[in-house]
Amino acid sequence: MKTKLSHKQWAILIFGVAFIIRLIYLLQIKSNPFFLSPMVDELWNIRWATEIIEKSFWGTEIYFRGPLYPYLLALVLKITGSDYFWTRLIQMVIASASVSLAYLLGREFFSEKVARLSSIFYTVYGTLIFYEAMFLIPVIFIFLNLLGLLVLARNRDNPGKGPYFMAGLIFGLSAIARPNVLLVLPFLALWAFFRFRKKIEVRSIIILLVVFFTAVAIPIIPVTVRNYIVADDFVPISSQGGINIYLGNNPSAEGLTMMLPEIVLDASIPWTKFIPTTTEYAEKEVGHSLKPSEASAFWTNKAKRFIFENPGHFIGLTYRKLVYFFSGFENSDQHDIYDFRQYSTLISVLIFDYGLKFPFGLFGPLALVGLGLCYRRRAHLAPLLIFFLAYLPTVILFLVTARHRLTVIPIILMFSAYAVIYFWDKIRQSAIKTSMIPLSILVFLLVMCNINWFDMGLKNEAQIHQNLALTYARQEKFADAIKEYNLAIKETPGVPALYFGLGSVYKNMERFQEAIEQLTITISLDPDYTDAFINLGTCYEGIGDIERAEMSYRRASTLEPDRVQPYIRLGDLFMAGEQYQQSAENFVHAIDLDPENHVIYTKIGVLYGRVGDTATAFEYFRKFVELDPGYAAGYLNWGNVLLINGDTAEAVVKYNTAKQYDRMLIEPYYNLAVLQIRLGDLRAARKNVDSLLLIDPGNKRGQDLRQRLSN
Repeated sequence: MKTKLSHKQWAILIFGVAFIIRLIYLLQIKSNPFFLSPMVDELWNIRWATEIIEKSFWGTEIYFRGPLYPYLLALVLKITGSDYFWTRLIQMVIASASVSLAYLLGREFFSEKVARLSSIFYTVYGTLIFYEAMFLIPVIFIFLNLLGLLVLARNRDNPGKGPYFMAGLIFGLSAIARPNVLLVLPFLALWAFFRFRKKIEVRSIIILLVVFFTAVAIPIIPVTVRNYIVADDFVPISSQGGINIYLGNNPSAEGLTMMLPEIVLDASIPWTKFIPTTTEYAEKEVGHSLKPSEASAFWTNKAKRFIFENPGHFIGLTYRKLVYFFSGFENSDQHDIYDFRQYSTLISVLIFDYGLKFPFGLFGPLALVGLGLCYRRRAHLAPLLIFFLAYLPTVILFLVTARHRLTVIPIILMFSAYAVIYFWDKIRQSAIKTSMIPLSILVFLLVMCNINWFDMGLKNEAQIHQNLALTYARQEKFADAIKEYNLAIKETPGVPALYFGLGSVYKNMERFQEAIEQLTITISLDPDYTDAFINLGTCYEGIGDIERAEMSYRRASTLEPDRVQPYIRLGDLFMAGEQYQQSAENFVHAIDLDPENHVIYTKIGVLYGRVGDTATAFEYFRKFVELDPGYAAGYLNWGNVLLINGDTAEAVVKYNTAKQYDRMLIEPYYNLAVLQIRLGDLRAARKNVDSLLLIDPGNKRGQDLRQRLSN
């Protein structure tokens, strides 16, 4: 194919076009409700990255997931100042580079025409664009896998240690992003062995593969060592493998969503609760505490038992998941992809379901035909075929979602492009009749891949409304949240999480009676809903029914004895009622459960300050500083205790420290202003009042102080 552009120029051009398209998409979705309010896995990654930046670089627990992406995200957030738009934009740069890598990889195995066409397909593949803008692993995982394959492809006739060391290092990084790629590497190693066995002696090949796997281990070993140091547990990369395989293989599994017969999962459950909940269940089953590796092994063994005791069920489930994998429907696991089209005209063109489920409903069948047409070239295409075929089971054994099959989409697009050019050449040569068999197979596959098998493809309206409700609630757009929860309840009445969410919104609005009604419904549907009892207790406090509030908190503590929150709420309740002994008992129990919780130490400091034991109070305040020196509310409370005990100068220091760590916290400004008025420093008082009213112009106490200073 004669072209005016060299392959290097095309790689740059396609990068630029891919980036512009992705920039347009980002600008279009910037105003959607979810842009600044990540959910589910996105929220998990954001919180993890934020902890890396603000709390502990190394962390204190075993990595539940591969750590590479959260650390990369932390770096990008640090560079962008945690600006979500610019952070997503940097991800789009990485994603656009992946398009160029896919083009260069395509050149190694196919013609220039196929490589260029497949890169165009990649550039406009809507599902890739959709996920590349999210705070999720695929953006870096796909990049690394393409880069590793490219290094192998360019050195498939060169048994040099340097290139294979580099390839191993890249795949090692890929493994600490998503460990399942490790299942692919032995097959690539076998390919290299058979590729070189006629060129060099076996001993040299073995050395080459040792170099390769040593390089793979280099990024993994520090993660393994770190896991052992922080938790005294041998976990090579992450501990999620066991629960993941059980999520995909259990009596309730259907292959599309996270479902467990033991635990009810829904979008409102954060990952921070998911891990302890699944671990707690495992510990109850075995009767003793478990390390993360042991908890993972528990769930793995549970999945094995399901498979071996129910082989027919397992085979049927695996078949369903295989069908799902090649179905054109994009099964969402973060947001409904098709519903998301309303936020972007670009995505509405690049993703749709009008009988043809575009894009996979077109490119999937084309790729399958392309694979068949390339049968005679299988030896030449071995690395691509091996990666595709070896990676496929790592999806099928778990959950089949649009996100999890993204990893092989670049390879699928190469074979799709091959098929398109094959048919185009036949049309140009007026020889379409000679390709009737592959054409007939293509038509058959187009029909089969665009059928809604096993009810797949039915729109989950309730989930869409619930996701919006959760997002609006986090943004304090309470009226919108109430509307969405009611719509979700209308779609699927009887779901406890929906009534709980609605009740929680009413609670946050201090519409306590309405909240109590919804939370009572929640408990009637699920008598063991701990969070509902906690929120119910707060609402009873809000209407002054202290007895029922205490009963609700005690019920929550009975349901989950290791849950710290009910004891904190009981401590607050008794302290407000001046029942200091009972308050102290609950706070101390909360510390026993969570000794690293700086907030509890602050509360106990306040408690001892109220009873006049300032020495003990200050000990607890100093403890919160050790745990979290940036906790502004702690300094505020410390200042209050100092002020009550007559240490005005030190109280001022603590109030100013609170302002330093949280400039949006109103109380330090108010307390300082009141104190300065008492001391006659009216100028400083006015300055603090002005700052207070700048934060909250409608604050009644601040307005009263301003009026007082004006007189």
